[in-house]
Amino acid sequence: MRRAIKDKHARFCLEFLQDGNAAAAYRRAGYAVKNADVNAARLMQRPDIQLYIRERRKEIENQLTFNAASIMNLLWDIVNADYTELSKVKNLPCKYCRSDGPILAQSPDPMCPECDGMGRRVVQYAESQYLSRQGKLIYQGAVQTPWGIRLSLTSKMKALELLMRMYLS
Repeated sequence: MRRAIKDKHARFCLEFLQDGNAAAAYRRAGYAVKNADVNAARLMQRPDIQLYIRERRKEIENQLTFNAASIMNLLWDIVNADYTELSKVKNLPCKYCRSDGPILAQSPDPMCPECDGMGRRVVQYAESQYLSRQGKLIYQGAVQTPWGIRLSLTSKMKALELLMRMYLS
């Protein structure tokens, strides 16, 4: 069973966990400024201080929502996201082969003399508020240009590269 450490030592450990600078933590914990780096190094050598820091660090890691596993899951979701959720190319009837009714529900007339049943191609973009979780991960924004809408997307290859680095290290 380990014994409790002094309040001042506990304060030093908590200050050390803030930035990893032992000398600065030593000063912030209320110790004398003189020889702070030497005395902080001595404190860091003590097994009870090391154990206390390890335990506190573990507590902090458990409270974090982003750990290695969740980052890997996030990258995996980006890699598996479907770009076609953001935009689709549809063949709609041309103005000659269109019938009454909603145009999006129609398909081109194969007997149309004007388009030979090919219709006209239209790019449809999904509304960003209705994207799935994976769609929201890869969608970074859209810009209206003189030539149309340009989507900014997360690179699936970059996400795969980061995922492989994490997995292999």
